[in-house]
Amino acid sequence: MNRIESEKSAFSVLASESVNGSVLASSLYEYFKENGNDSRIQMIDKIRKNTFALKEKCVAERLFGKSMFLTASKTEKYYSCPFEYFCQYGLKAKPKKAAEVDPAQAGTLIHFVLETVLREYPKEKFISLSPEQAEKITYEIIDSYIEEQMSGAENKSAAFKRTIDLIKARTVKIVLRLIEEFKICDFTPVDFELNINIDGDIPAYHLPLDSEHQINLVGKVDRVDYWQNGENNYIRVIDYKTGGKEFKLSEVLQGINMQMLIYLFAIWQNGKEKYGNVVPAGVLYFPAKSNRISSAKTDRYADSEALQKTQRDEYKMKGMVLSNLEVINAMERGMGGVLIPSKIGKSGAASGNVISLNSLYRLKDYIDGEIKSMANSLYNGEIDANPIKDACVYCDYKTVCKRESGGKMRELADYSFDSAIAALGGDWCE
Repeated sequence: MNRIESEKSAFSVLASESVNGSVLASSLYEYFKENGNDSRIQMIDKIRKNTFALKEKCVAERLFGKSMFLTASKTEKYYSCPFEYFCQYGLKAKPKKAAEVDPAQAGTLIHFVLETVLREYPKEKFISLSPEQAEKITYEIIDSYIEEQMSGAENKSAAFKRTIDLIKARTVKIVLRLIEEFKICDFTPVDFELNINIDGDIPAYHLPLDSEHQINLVGKVDRVDYWQNGENNYIRVIDYKTGGKEFKLSEVLQGINMQMLIYLFAIWQNGKEKYGNVVPAGVLYFPAKSNRISSAKTDRYADSEALQKTQRDEYKMKGMVLSNLEVINAMERGMGGVLIPSKIGKSGAASGNVISLNSLYRLKDYIDGEIKSMANSLYNGEIDANPIKDACVYCDYKTVCKRESGGKMRELADYSFDSAIAALGGDWCE
């Protein structure tokens, strides 16, 4: 009660405790309701119901612009929770954070090494590197990065140096994994950090809404791989992931993890000048990480072949590829789906996460529709605090919406890749 010194402070207490259902909150609610504070009561009701909206469409237009610029991560944020999107990208509210080393720096460093080594070493030269040469080159790139971007390691703490040593060992394994892949792969890396934007390497992915509003999707692609077969120029999009992210087409159909596909569609639609007659070959998450293998798998009784299989499974890419036998073989000659999420069986048929060109067309139209639906909802002021499961765990704005921990969340439907393809209305293989 010491916090209540005026009507203003009383309302602040009510707002902060309204979702908890305390006796104090209930008493204050009744007080404001009985004293004709309708606007304040309406505000509290919205907090309790997590129902938020912009009353005036012109406000939404001023916040997001008639020409809405979106990135793939922004679309995922919206479909995770519209209110979090509004706070971050509409209000541009920034949470206070303690000064500390960004945990994403290790990922940034690994991205830098992979980009540098593949840019500086053409494919044939790259796959001829010995393990010792690969390690030396990787260490040199990391040391150079630390010197230029982090003012060197000389005066850094012992903990910092230990972390860098771990990153070096981890990155060498990833580089060796890349060498192994490209020895059996006909695709060649041709672009890194490809800029998709109005004035980028590839024009922005443009979607008109109406006579006054439009969407421009922009972003940067970690890596673009290319394979020419006759008159067709096959393109696949590679996204480096330092976490354990999975690819689920069922989530894509619900607005989540659309990033790689948006990039692929942008290149498919706008990449002719740069790549010629583009045919989309697939999207793949490359696991730029190195998990520790349990002692049970490395003890003296462990079979070396089994251990090698475990290590390969760790680096298997996730995603989907075109259901074209020549394309699948060009990605992994005769290896039976060791490094990519599909394979050619003994019968000669493709299996795994494969998608026909017709289904890709349908998927492109579907994703375009989801993005347009998102933009229209924003212009209509629809910003409900309606998160998917676990979205609140790392949300910087949960103290704003006052959502109760353990409150009801949207559950994403989880179904198989083939079921997702069927939902698009097409056969999974041509």
